[in-house]
Amino acid sequence: MPDRADICVIGGGPAGSTAARQLALLGHSVHLVERAVFPRRRLGDCLALGISQVLGALGHSDPSGLRPAELLARWAGAEHRSPTFVADRGVFDAFLLDAARTAGVRVSQPALARRPRRHDDGWRIEVRQAGRCFDLDCRFLIDAGGRAGLLRRNRRRAGARTTALYGYWRPGVRDGPGVRVEAGHDEWLCAALLPDDTINAMVFVERARCAALDGDARRRLYRSTLSASDLIGPWLGTQLTGTFACDATSSIAEGTVGRDWIKIGEAALTLDPLSAQGVQTAMTTAMQGSMAAHSILRRPGTAAAAASFYQAHLRRLARHHDGLAAEHYRRQYQVQDRQFWIPRAVAPS
Repeated sequence: MPDRADICVIGGGPAGSTAARQLALLGHSVHLVERAVFPRRRLGDCLALGISQVLGALGHSDPSGLRPAELLARWAGAEHRSPTFVADRGVFDAFLLDAARTAGVRVSQPALARRPRRHDDGWRIEVRQAGRCFDLDCRFLIDAGGRAGLLRRNRRRAGARTTALYGYWRPGVRDGPGVRVEAGHDEWLCAALLPDDTINAMVFVERARCAALDGDARRRLYRSTLSASDLIGPWLGTQLTGTFACDATSSIAEGTVGRDWIKIGEAALTLDPLSAQGVQTAMTTAMQGSMAAHSILRRPGTAAAAASFYQAHLRRLARHHDGLAAEHYRRQYQVQDRQFWIPRAVAPS
């Protein structure tokens, strides 16, 4: 016989863990499937101050893996400092997942969810874990599986195609601000000193610039760009990991909610990393998405209204953050007329 739950959540990042916990607290049986072993390294180490309000609303008064820091930015010919947060995403994500377990969420980890199929009363999902395979039946499916997601939907690109090159370093020096952001010639850079005393150094470039490069060439581009920065370069000591690459283009899924499914977090919406709002927004979509799922399950007559409200919420978030990012890029373009900044300085319509 298959395992059963009211709701299956695919993905145990901040969005998936938050939605699973909220729905369990509302009385639903929830089964979460996460493919990775925690702790894991993830981008999104620098978090804007608004994350404290989101965590407070969820009742997380002292989250693990999060600490305040000072941000120093050299941008548009000026220098400014501001407060921010840095997160050890391995610890922070594990904290949120443990909170979901405590609320009664059943967690399969590491486990792989495959082949979601509709049946008469919801979904059947094939789950592979520890060499065995079992079926999981649920009434409602929440896709929190990142950009690719489990439920394939087309995505609408909302910004210029961007690739993030990143790696982890031992600090060369430990003095000064814990987060540093700098506009380069045809890229921008960010580095954050994490709570585990490593630095995540990131370089954001036009995707075409490194799409045809092999691993060695990407590594050379990454290291030479960091070395040219007098703000970040001297801060770095020994590179502890390889050089990784991932998509950092803002986008929104064309379909985000249906009668028995919903997409949350990066499965629904990805923001330009310049905003430092990715984790906060993922958790916000999880809060709104969990309320939509609860309404659809408990009061089916409200399904259309709940879906409409959620979709409008996502569109507002996308417009707001894309507009803020474009304004920052526009300021840089005004002092540096180079091709990298031109498409980023225009907010998507």
